[in-house]
Amino acid sequence: MSILKEGFDADEARYNRMNRTQPASFQPGQEPSFNSGDTFFNNTSSPANNPFGGQANPIGGQDNPFGGQANPIGGQDNPFGGQGNQFGGQGFPSGQGNPNPFAGSPMQPNFGQPQNQGMSDEERFYNAMKVGAKGTTTFAKDVISSFSEATPLYYMGYGYKSAIVGLVAFALGLILLLVAHSSFGVSCMIGGLVASAIGVVIWMFNVEDAKNCDSEYKETEPEPTQPEQNTFDSNSFSQTPSFADEEESFGGGDDDEDEDTLEDDEDEDEDDFMSEFDIEPVKGEDTETALSNLQDIPKGMYTRQYLYDAFIRRLPKLKPSFDKIKEYDSDDDEFLAWEEFLQEAAEVGGCSEDYLPTLSNLKVSLFSVILECDRPKGFKPDTVADELCNMYSDSEGIEREKVSANVVNIGMRCRITIKNGKTALIGLRDMMEEENTRKFFLDTNHYMPIVIGVNEYGKVIVADFKKVESVLITGMPRSGKSWFVQATLTQMCGFLSPSELNFYICDPKGDISDFKQFSSIPHVKHFAKSDEDILRVLDWIVSKEAPRRKRLIGDNGNVNIWDYKEANPNVELPLIYVVIDEVVTLAERMDKDTKARFQGMLTVLVSQLPALGIRIFMIPHVIKNDIIAKTTTDLIQCRISVMGSPDHIESTTGTKPREFNIRLSNVGDMAVRMPTVQAHTFFSHGAAITDSNVENNNFFDYLTKLWDKLEGIEPKQEVTSTNENHIQINPTGINDSNSTDSYNPLGDDDDIEFDFKSSILQ
Repeated sequence: MSILKEGFDADEARYNRMNRTQPASFQPGQEPSFNSGDTFFNNTSSPANNPFGGQANPIGGQDNPFGGQANPIGGQDNPFGGQGNQFGGQGFPSGQGNPNPFAGSPMQPNFGQPQNQGMSDEERFYNAMKVGAKGTTTFAKDVISSFSEATPLYYMGYGYKSAIVGLVAFALGLILLLVAHSSFGVSCMIGGLVASAIGVVIWMFNVEDAKNCDSEYKETEPEPTQPEQNTFDSNSFSQTPSFADEEESFGGGDDDEDEDTLEDDEDEDEDDFMSEFDIEPVKGEDTETALSNLQDIPKGMYTRQYLYDAFIRRLPKLKPSFDKIKEYDSDDDEFLAWEEFLQEAAEVGGCSEDYLPTLSNLKVSLFSVILECDRPKGFKPDTVADELCNMYSDSEGIEREKVSANVVNIGMRCRITIKNGKTALIGLRDMMEEENTRKFFLDTNHYMPIVIGVNEYGKVIVADFKKVESVLITGMPRSGKSWFVQATLTQMCGFLSPSELNFYICDPKGDISDFKQFSSIPHVKHFAKSDEDILRVLDWIVSKEAPRRKRLIGDNGNVNIWDYKEANPNVELPLIYVVIDEVVTLAERMDKDTKARFQGMLTVLVSQLPALGIRIFMIPHVIKNDIIAKTTTDLIQCRISVMGSPDHIESTTGTKPREFNIRLSNVGDMAVRMPTVQAHTFFSHGAAITDSNVENNNFFDYLTKLWDKLEGIEPKQEVTSTNENHIQINPTGINDSNSTDSYNPLGDDDDIEFDFKSSILQ
């Protein structure tokens, strides 16, 4: 991901950045030198008009501001000497008879006199007190800080030594008391005992911890030393520091070898960073191993932690380091190269050379390059971002259509995020094992935790689908749409039991449906393949199940399913999701009257049934107003465009291209409108359950066996055309003899009836 191009001079870029960000006090060639042996002070040997000597010399000679006639340092009208001199000589209060504060001869200012002669004794006293207090405070801080660096090994030794010294003092006091009968001996004995006791206590409290210490003081990183300033002589003000000389001052050695070693280290750092994105995938446990390794528990006695562990152990790790972010130091070659890119783009955008931006931060993630800079005069962020995309795609050899940028302006700062056009297959387990995501899933306040995907910064996006009532997911074939839907539904089935969540899947593709194998999961109550069967399922949901639930919830004095569940925790009333794939294709095959009934049922499902716990998943290729009315689309909370064009994104999410300018250039890239997560449409790259359809199907089989282990689910019987025309089912799973309704899923077209009078539309 390096943009270093051939011919890029990192040292020159580093030097230019130093001059911009840390300007010298004097411009090059203007800093004075005061070497007494130089021609600086010699005006006799210099040619005329020489700025360092001769006539018109600023340091000597005629019209010299530092000497000679009209010289401000000497001569007539000189403010530093001579007649009219403010610092000595005539016209200035000098040392002899004149109140000259620099006393001495008229031409020699005296700098030996103290400058506080006008202070009173009281002011001098307070100044002395301030200096003394400051010194005392500094000394105390140094003493305290020195103890903070000590380890238990030091304190153990200190206690031991204190105890020995105390015993010696006690012995001396005892000798003085016995031999000289001196009262001072008693004081020595008492002091020695106290010191010895304290030492023993300190020693005992630290003896165990000291065993783990190798030194009496903590190891500290040495503070980086500033390189010595290069000293210039008077004849070379524009001379630059010699890196070869600096290397010799640090011990010499082979310059070429050191330089090669440094470059190798930088290359290794870059390679190490990129290689972390290329870790080999790790397979999950096979189904039998995963089930056998699960702890045996009583039926229905599982916890969220148990479900989480059981769910991820069967999943593979496809890209564990997807969230890694590399932050470059301002001295790194990559940082300097990007700053050069930034300034070149700014110049193209109209910035003058005197007002070029300075790069302050550079980060690189799996999908993006993030630059932060200032906003100088004439800086146009959007223009600069677009030009950076051109330069980056050219340097990396990536199609320009795949590279895009997003700009965020914050006061005088600007953040430009370049979507690098690269892609990766990131596993569902990779995202779920990220620390914050793991905490989200284990928090039981999140009823239905779902991983949406990962954004351009490598951050996992999660949501509680309890708050997401209807979902619309659009995308063309081979865009990654079906895999995203499978990953979402699979997570829902992984953390809610079949008694809490039911699916009715309607897919006119039949046996080649992406959801055929998924339908084996016990949460799926019916898989409708034919147009007629799909219409009957929708008719039953709207005309039978919805009114029944409305009566059930309303008669209990509740207004929605959640209030009812809270008031009746022992009654099974599962959420129902109607998943309709190929919605537009299905509707286009209907005659005018059937299409009208179909549109009416979709509107009811979106607008009125979510409060009853009946929700819809619509999965069309595109949105067509003559199939799905705009008024219906606008009511759907979650709308996602998978790998869509700007027009496709706008038709799905309602977001204008200027409001979402990230290119969805790779399989699994999505524009997501989900107000419960973010106020604005955002980018996400979807997660994959596994790396193949075969492995996905194996995972569906694992979920089926897992729930059989946890709740004893009986295997389903597939509904086929060989079944009897009239099938009695209990699609809600409610344990109530009055809750079962009859419907004919395979009857003739004449049996299709959608009575608006008997539906909840009234």
